[in-house]
Amino acid sequence: MNNPINFTAGLLAVAATMVTLTAAPKPNVIIVFNDDMGYRDLGCFGAPKIKTPRVDKMATEGMKFTDFYVASPVCSASRASLLTGCYHNRVGVSGVFFPNKGHTGLAPKHVTMAEVLKTVGYKTKAVGKWHLGDEKEFLPTNQGFDSYFGIPYSNDMTPAESMAYSKDCLFREGFTPEKLLEGFKNKKTFRRNFKDKVPLMRDEQCVEFPADQRTITKRFASDRQTFAKGTRVQPECGAELLSLISLEFAMFEKGRATQHHLKRGYSCWSFLGRNKLSHRSLSNSLLLAHQKIEKLVYAT
Repeated sequence: MNNPINFTAGLLAVAATMVTLTAAPKPNVIIVFNDDMGYRDLGCFGAPKIKTPRVDKMATEGMKFTDFYVASPVCSASRASLLTGCYHNRVGVSGVFFPNKGHTGLAPKHVTMAEVLKTVGYKTKAVGKWHLGDEKEFLPTNQGFDSYFGIPYSNDMTPAESMAYSKDCLFREGFTPEKLLEGFKNKKTFRRNFKDKVPLMRDEQCVEFPADQRTITKRFASDRQTFAKGTRVQPECGAELLSLISLEFAMFEKGRATQHHLKRGYSCWSFLGRNKLSHRSLSNSLLLAHQKIEKLVYAT
């Protein structure tokens, strides 16, 4: 596709639904993007043990999709496609990014949906897992998002040596800046000692290390609600916002991350269908999404 503003079919589905349900010329857009969640990990899709009443209510009152194509079965690549509307290889994201593994991330030269929506007055925020580069150049605040609150990569990884810490950063579990520096020096024991110890970031700095993941879901939800309320009361903002909520589907027990699945799923929207994609089907879906979303964004 020659036009740089190509969006995924998933975004089309969400946006088209909102257009139908609201009279506003430019609706609010909220995207929830979940990692490691299987098709049957939601009550509305038959989960026998996991209770998801709020999502089930959304499925009952809105639209429920039983088939979905995703561009990649892994974290970073699927996010790159979601945000740019392009195949991930076209924007230089072939797989998963890891902290301390070189200067890697989604290059800011690529246009994201956040950058496009900002051109027509949207206020934008990313909450949760980012995983498109943990260095300043690649963070959400340099990719079209006004602000960011979350963990910059998977919640079972390690701290990044290049991380910037705020002056009032909350260091937990006996960690200090000095202890971190000492840990980076010992490459043999670093991963064993720091696995699952990840930073919680506000915009471009770490504000808590390691992030208390026992309470992280509630804090993400609270932060997004604060953003939405703050946007509404500012006259120049209207009621237009883009909020990307990205989560790692995991439970924490005794401070350790344990992936929890009833049926293994890959990459994933909340309403994930197939993980085997047809390139022709995906190309057609992206083209249709581009045409529809362009009408939404640039409607007069």
